[in-house]
Amino acid sequence: MIIGQLRTANYEFTTLQNTVDDALNALNIAWEIHAYESGASYSWDLLLDSVTMQPIRLGETINDCGRCENAISHKGKK
Repeated sequence: MIIGQLRTANYEFTTLQNTVDDALNALNIAWEIHAYESGASYSWDLLLDSVTMQPIRLGETINDCGRCENAISHKGKK
């Protein structure tokens, strides 16, 4: 399985598909619908560099905590 994500400055789209091609297609369709409904001006081709793909197996848990910090540890810091 593949988790595909499209992240823009304002929106995030996530899909779980069997292949990278399926994930790209699902994200493309989701973006095209969103662009039509919202009037967004970016084309799919301009957004391709904002797409990430990550393989995952059923039952697996993934995270990006290599960059994580506990928000409470910043409380009071300036």
